[in-house]
Amino acid sequence: MRVTTLFRICGGSGPVIRCAAVALTLGIAVAFSLPAPADAADSQRRYAVKAAGNATCKRYSAAFKKRDPEFFLFAGYVHGFVSAVNARTPATYDIQPWQSDGVTMASLARACEPRPDERFANVVSRMIVSMEAQRLTEYSATLPVAGAADGRLYREVVFRLQTRLKTLGFFDGEPTSELDQATRDGLRAFQAGAGLEENGNPDQPTLLRLFYPKP
Repeated sequence: MRVTTLFRICGGSGPVIRCAAVALTLGIAVAFSLPAPADAADSQRRYAVKAAGNATCKRYSAAFKKRDPEFFLFAGYVHGFVSAVNARTPATYDIQPWQSDGVTMASLARACEPRPDERFANVVSRMIVSMEAQRLTEYSATLPVAGAADGRLYREVVFRLQTRLKTLGFFDGEPTSELDQATRDGLRAFQAGAGLEENGNPDQPTLLRLFYPKP
């Protein structure tokens, strides 16, 4: 995803911090309490962290609030980290299949708040752990979708949201990976019950609520 899309939070309009609040409300940030993956590469389980990964959470938080040039260095680090995970992790095509950059960066900012002295790389590692269950394990074609990150959504994600809507009683058909009228009607019904904008689009707030339900 292009770095400039970082300002298009939740696949639509609204302040960045709103997505962070939504993410926390739905329980995404609980994964940041997990231990970070062990630093592992050499015989003593160590590896070299580069660039923005060595910065503290306090430094990232300041850059996030100001949206200064350093913020985009952090964003670049996260993009590189995600790409490396996609390339090196077995059964992983995309660890971030529907989450927008805005949700990711805002969630990192909120996760950094209570731990200002922690290394940014460790917090990013825990973010990856939190996304593992949602990862795309194989290649999937995409569809143009209003409200989705970069305006497109994997067909596999559409299949999953149809399955989830059916489980919740908002979709009667069989999952087809097509964003048809029945699926949009199901999304509107789900959005109405969840207090979300009833637009029938699989936008970020809707996907967050579908895939990370409130406890």
